[in-house]
Amino acid sequence: LAKKGLITPDISIEWLLNKDGSLRVVGFNRTSIDLTMGQRNRSGVSLSYHRDYDKISELFKKNRAKNKTIPKVEATKKEPVKVPGL
Repeated sequence: LAKKGLITPDISIEWLLNKDGSLRVVGFNRTSIDLTMGQRNRSGVSLSYHRDYDKISELFKKNRAKNKTIPKVEATKKEPVKVPGL
């Protein structure tokens, strides 16, 4: 059943796991030719995270939006208003 010269195509399929496309699952099939064994196929699945940067310095900065604290608002106790005659 060994067919010489049969080469399967390299295939890669990506599934987006979130709306912005930064988290993906990638399924793949790679074919390589080995002179001793013939055709070798390698298949697998990988998890990929992608993020865009405009400057290299952004890689080393902390995200300031995550580190900001929300100022606390103190609640004031309100006294009921007394209306004369009621």
